[in-house]
Amino acid sequence: MLKHIIGTFGTKIACVFIAFVILMINSHSFHAEGLGVISLFVLDVSIIHILSFVFGSGSLVYSFVQFDKFQVLLVSYISTVIVAVAGSCVMCYFQLGVPFAMLPYLLLATLSVSVYFLNTQLFLAKDNILYYNLFQLLPSIVLLVLLLVFVFVLGQDNCYAYIRAYTVCYVCFAAITLVPAMKGVRYTGMSGLWGVCKQMLKYGFTIQVANLSQMLNYRLGFYFGEYCTGTQGVGLLSVGTKVSESVWILPNSLAPVQYAKIANHQADKAYATSLTLSFAKMTFMVSAVLIVLLLLLPSVCFAWIFGEEFREIQPLLYVIAPGILFFSVNIMVAHYFSGFGKYYINTICSLLGLAVTAVAGACFIPLLKTLPMSDAITILAAINSASYMVSCTATMVFFFRDTHISWRRFLFNRQDVQIARSEIKTLLQSFKHTKTDIE
Repeated sequence: MLKHIIGTFGTKIACVFIAFVILMINSHSFHAEGLGVISLFVLDVSIIHILSFVFGSGSLVYSFVQFDKFQVLLVSYISTVIVAVAGSCVMCYFQLGVPFAMLPYLLLATLSVSVYFLNTQLFLAKDNILYYNLFQLLPSIVLLVLLLVFVFVLGQDNCYAYIRAYTVCYVCFAAITLVPAMKGVRYTGMSGLWGVCKQMLKYGFTIQVANLSQMLNYRLGFYFGEYCTGTQGVGLLSVGTKVSESVWILPNSLAPVQYAKIANHQADKAYATSLTLSFAKMTFMVSAVLIVLLLLLPSVCFAWIFGEEFREIQPLLYVIAPGILFFSVNIMVAHYFSGFGKYYINTICSLLGLAVTAVAGACFIPLLKTLPMSDAITILAAINSASYMVSCTATMVFFFRDTHISWRRFLFNRQDVQIARSEIKTLLQSFKHTKTDIE
C-alpha cells in the first residue's frame, strides 16, 4: 500500500514541476492575455470533464468490481461522449470562458481528456498502479515536448499553440490507454443494465458534486475576472493563484498517506484523530514557512520567471496567502472525513466556500468594472482567500464535533513530533524496500 502511495505522490510532484515549466513557457511566449485564454479553456474542459464523470470515474472503481464490467464501461463511455458534446456546445454558445470559434478545440479536448481519465480509472479498478502512475506522468512530459515543438520549432507565437499541443496530447493518450484499459472485458449481454445505471448515478453524483464545487471554489474567480478585466486580468490572476497554491505540495503528498492509514484503522478513532492533528500541524508550519519565503521574494523575481507583465502579481500573493495557509490545514482535516467515508461533510464545506466566492464576486462586479485591472484582480484574490477560510472553518467545526477534542489540541507538542517521525520513518523504510524491489 505505502509503496503505491509513494509512487503516486512522487508522480504528482513530478507533474507539478513539469506544470511549472509549462507555465513559465506560456507566460513568456503568450503573455498575460494569452495565458488568460489558456486558463479559461482548461477551466471549461475541467468543468465538462467533471460533469461527464457523474457516471464515470465518480463511481467506476466501485462499480467495476460490483457489477458487470462490460455494462459499466458501456454506461461510462456513452455518458462521457454525450456530456462532452453537449457541454462543449453550451459553453461555447453562451461564451462561458471561450468564444464559439474555439468549439472544435474544446469539443475534441474535452472528449479526449474525459476518455483518457476514464481509462486511467480503469487501471485503478484493476489495481494496476504501475500503469496508473505511468499514464499520469507521461501526458505532462508529452505536453511539454509538443509545446516546445509548436513554439520554438514551428514558431507559433499565440495561445493556440498550447491549445493545439494540449488537444493533440490527450487525443493520443485517450487512444493509447484504450487498449490496456479494455483488456479482459467481454460482452456478457444487456440484462440488468438499468440497475447498473442507477447505482453508478447514485455513487457518482455525490462524489462529483463535491469535486465540482471544490474546483469552482478554486477557479470561479477566473470567470468574474474575465467579465470585469478581460483575459489579461485572468492571466495575471491565474499565475498568482498557481504560484500561491504551490505551497500545497506537502499536504497534497501527505493526504494519500493519511487517507490510507485512517481507512485501514477506522476502529481506532483516537489514532485517526492524533494522526490528523500531527499532519495538520506539520503542514501548517511548513506551509507558513513557504508562504513567508514566497512573500519575501521581490517583484523582479516574478518578472524574471514569468515576464515583465507579471511583476504585478505580488499584491495578489499578500491577500491570498492567509486563505492558502488555512486551506493547507483543511486538506488534512478533510481527508480525516474521507478516511471514514463521510464525503458529504467535505461536500458541505466546499459548497459553503463556493457560496462565498459566488455571492461576493457577484456583489463586487459593479465595483470591479470601474477599478484598474491590478486592483480588480487583487480583490478577486481576496474573495478567493475568504472562501478558503470559510471552507476550512466549517471543516474544523465538523472535526471538533466529531472528535470532541479541545482547540488546544492544535497546539504543537512532543507527541506530534513522535507520530510524525514514526510515519516518516515508515515511509522511508517503504521507499528503501521499493528501490530494492526495482533494482
